Amino acid sequence: MKSTVIENQPEDGSVPLGYPLSKAVSSLEGHELSYRALELSCHAVENYVIRTKNEEGYLRVHCYRAVLETVLRKYNKAHAQVRLSRNLKHSKKEDFQVYAAVLMRSVNLEGEHLDMEELSPMLDRWEQVTLFFIIRQILAPCIESLVLLDRILYLREQGLKARLVPLFDPIISPRNTCIVAMKEFP
Repeated sequence: MKSTVIENQPEDGSVPLGYPLSKAVSSLEGHELSYRALELSCHAVENYVIRTKNEEGYLRVHCYRAVLETVLRKYNKAHAQVRLSRNLKHSKKEDFQVYAAVLMRSVNLEGEHLDMEELSPMLDRWEQVTLFFIIRQILAPCIESLVLLDRILYLREQGLKARLVPLFDPIISPRNTCIVAMKEFP
């Protein structure tokens, strides 16, 4: 989904966009969704809830990451955020300095001094950062529903009967909804 937003579109327009597909949604003012919104729509609230209940430190790691991204901006490492996102799954029981050391090494900043006096006030706000991530996560199913409904509208605009069918428990797989379309025969 997220790879088909306008900002990733070839200049010649040769690749059809994935959102919006329907004329109905395209005609709405402010219908655009950013790459981040589409990325968020791929996250599963159900799995997030389970992890927050079962994994000690899972919530705090969001703050660690936010603080570390602030440090990386200080070193003007814009590309580091991409690598950092791939390394978020380090142990949730580590303290910030251990977590930071591992990730700083992954973006070639090993040995750089972290001013803990400067970073401590940010780390103390971990509950606020967590609240932001929870609110953000709550929006994920809304965005996913918008994208799925746009696809249903598109199929109906093409003269097909279409509907959404939940296939199984979303805890098994967050992508549990199937779009079923049938061509009407005269």
